[in-house]
This record gives sequence, C-alpha cells and structure tokens, in this order.
Amino acid sequence: MSILDVKRLSVNYGEVRAADSVSFSLEPGQILGLVGESGSGKSTVALGMLRLLGAPAHISGGEVNFQGQDILRMDDETLRALRWRDISVVPQSALSALNPVLSIGEQFRDTLAPHGAAHLAPEAMERVELDPKHLDSYPHQLSGGMRQRVALALALALSPKLVVMDEPTTALDVVVERQILRRVMALQREQGFAMLFVTHDLSLLMDFATDIGVMYAGRLVELGPASAFKAGGRHPYTQGLRKSIPPALNEDREPYSIPGAPPRADQPPSGCRFHPRCGLATARCASQEPSKDHFSRSGQESVHWASCWELNHAS
Repeated sequence: MSILDVKRLSVNYGEVRAADSVSFSLEPGQILGLVGESGSGKSTVALGMLRLLGAPAHISGGEVNFQGQDILRMDDETLRALRWRDISVVPQSALSALNPVLSIGEQFRDTLAPHGAAHLAPEAMERVELDPKHLDSYPHQLSGGMRQRVALALALALSPKLVVMDEPTTALDVVVERQILRRVMALQREQGFAMLFVTHDLSLLMDFATDIGVMYAGRLVELGPASAFKAGGRHPYTQGLRKSIPPALNEDREPYSIPGAPPRADQPPSGCRFHPRCGLATARCASQEPSKDHFSRSGQESVHWASCWELNHAS
C-alpha cells in the first residue's frame, strides 16, 4: 500500500503554472528521485505537495494523499502535527534554513518540543555522526557539511515515515556529498522511511534511487525503475540527460549537451513541451500532447511509462 499518492498536482506562481498535473506514488522504503534541469518544477512539486510554498505560489489542482489523508485539505493544526513527526524535509541550503541567531540546541528544542521530544537532540546528532557538543554551537561556527548533517539530524529525529530531500547536497563538494549520502542511505536502511530526493544530477540518482521521475517544463515525462534509466531511459529528454553525464576518464566519447534551452514557464510550447529541442519531433509533436506509453518488467504489471509520440524510434 502506498504511503503517498500525488494525483494531478498543479502549482502556480500567480498566473504561471510551474507544475502541471504531476502524479506519482511512494511505497514504504521506496526512494524516488525527481530529476530535471533548473526550472523544471521538481522543487515546486516537492515543496508544494507539503504546503511549504509561500505567496505568490498556490495549489491550483490535484490531491496529495498521505496514509489516506489529503494534505492539501488538512486544517493547520493537523498539518502541524504531521510535520517532523511523520513527514520531514531536508532543505537545499542548510545555511539559509538554520536560524543564524539561535544555537543548534535551541533550534532542536524549537522543532522537537511541540512533539514532546526535545530530549532526543543528542541522540539525533550522534545518528548523523556529529558530536552533541555542537548543540552549543551557532550555524556560522560549523562547516557546510556539518550544517547539512544538522538539517538531516533534525529531519530524522522523530523517525518520520517520509523524508523529502530538496537538493540537499548541491552546495557541497563531491567528497562531502558522498559522505553525507552514504550516511543518509545507512539511516534509510535502518529506519525504513520512504524518500523523495530532488536533484538535477541523474548520475547521482542512479547510484541509490529505486525509482526515478524526470521533470521537464513543469511536467513529469518519464517515471520508472532506476534500472531502466541506467539502460538509457525511454523519453528523448531522458536520453539527452543520460548522454549529458560527463564521460568517465576511461570512457571514449565526446561531451554532450541537449541543444536549445528549456521554455519559459509563462510561455510553454504547444503539444509536447520538449519538441522544440527534440531531434525526433514531428508535426504531431508540436500540436498534440503525447499520451503515456507503458512498459512491463519481468512479465509483471507495467511499472514504467514515458510520454512521447516517437518512443518506438527513441528507444
């Protein structure tokens, strides 16, 4: 049974639709990676579904069912009780997310005290391999990697069922990024929480995600098991992202970039939104929104789909 069902979620910034009818589900223990270029709508989906976006953002349609309850229709008190205890977020920039004038310990107390769990702060710090003595420190006294571990400790302190990570390692160097991700994965295996991981780095997701969704111009264009993406993916945009991964030192191929640029959110193309950049596009692609083609795996019910008129040629 799914722990989270997002159905046709649409999010607007004023009159501009940044996420358009996005649907996916998460099972307990599943790790779904959401990937796409900057401006594709992936963070808007992740934060919008939890009602964490301020004005001028607003939900313009859809449902977000968490364990049978629609988050978008919850009253404030119910939603407040749900946050941190059952659903938590690790933000993109811990320096911005942490209050610079409060010690780390004070921020733990502010977060955990309403749930009667302020005493868990030292244990939460140790869980992410930080010395509890840093509860007396202020954010500016910690390195970027340490601040991100603090954000992770806050997110996991109450053992939530769902953790949303919004590009949590973007500002970190590669070595620190891998250290933190290894710790995240160890904690995920230990606690069994479901995870939605937002990033622009497809190669990163292929290392640990169980499933991957690809966002383009506000829409989810492909969704399936990570193994399908390691094989190259189905949608032409996915294949472009796959080829854009820098070649390894022993790999004999030229660097590649997808031609053109993503469309403006306030001026999306007609039909398939990727068609102006797609080498397979036809007249139908420019005029009609593509349907979803499904693919089966190991003879089981279809678990992988992509939206493209030219899939037979793209694959």
